[in-house]
This record gives sequence, C-alpha cells and structure tokens, in this order.
Amino acid sequence: MDGGTVANFLETYRGRDKIYRLIAYFSSFVGSGLERLGHAQSAARLQSLGSALSSCRVVLRLGDDLAMWQVTKEYGTGSQVAHPVLRLLGLIQNVFDQIYYPLEHVAWACDSGILKRPSAFWWVASVAAWAGSLLTSIVTSLLRLTHLNLAIARASTAYRVPTEHLPSSSSSSEEDDEDE
Repeated sequence: MDGGTVANFLETYRGRDKIYRLIAYFSSFVGSGLERLGHAQSAARLQSLGSALSSCRVVLRLGDDLAMWQVTKEYGTGSQVAHPVLRLLGLIQNVFDQIYYPLEHVAWACDSGILKRPSAFWWVASVAAWAGSLLTSIVTSLLRLTHLNLAIARASTAYRVPTEHLPSSSSSSEEDDEDE
C-alpha cells in the first residue's frame, strides 16, 4: 500500500474509524498483557491510549444516526432478500442497530455531564444492543455460508463426471514403466 492510498483511506470517516478501532483494541490488548507481566507503567499508557481512542469513536458516532436510519429505510422489510429467515435476521439486526446508537448517545451524555444521571445502565443497554446486532450478524453469516456450501455440494454432484471408463492413474504409470 503506497502513501497516497493510505492518505486517501485516512481521508474517509470509515477509514479513520477503522484505524482508531485497530489501535484502541491493540493497545488495550497489549496493555492488559503488559500489566499481567508486571509492566504497570507501560500498560497504563497503552490502556490510556486505547480508552482515549474509544472515547473519540463514541463522539464521532454521534453523527451516525441519520446514516443508520437511511440503511434501515433502504432495507425496509427486507423484500429483496429471498430467504425468509435471512430476511427476519436482517430486520432484527436493523432494530438492534437503531436502538444501539441512541442508547450510546445517552450514556455518553451522562458521562459528559450533559444529563445528570448515572451512565452505567445506558452503557450496559447499549452494549447489549451492540451484542445483539453482532450475534445476529454472525448467525446471518453462518446461514449464508451454509447455503453456499449446500449449493456447491449440489452443483458438484449434478456435474460429476463418471470416472469408471477412464484408465486409473496407477495403471497408466505402470505401462510407462514397462516401455522403458
């Protein structure tokens, strides 16, 4: 990846978010490992970086409501999805996503002092909505993979070439050995 490609990637909101997320998760992961190894000062610095980037991402997501609403509106009832279970899972995931953003915004507002109430409930509720969306997405992906595997298996049996009339590979190599 050249410098121009990286710069173009970082010019986008999604690109920056992916980099922030990668650094936040990586620094939290390494920081907790360093803490277990007794490197408390280095661990604290890395975990502080991870926390700051995670907070930055929360603030940046304050503007994602309209984009998420547009995605949900375009999906509608999922009539473009042929399989009824996949359609239902898409609807459920959209509900979780629509619930997640406002819950996270309220939790952030509580932490920021904009709302004068504890934020713990709102963070737990937003994480539950996020987990529901993630779980729904995983189940959808697994079902799609299962359907693809079944389609491949059906296609391979439908187009199987009979091999009984072909010479076996061991007999042709024996004939080659006899010619020498």
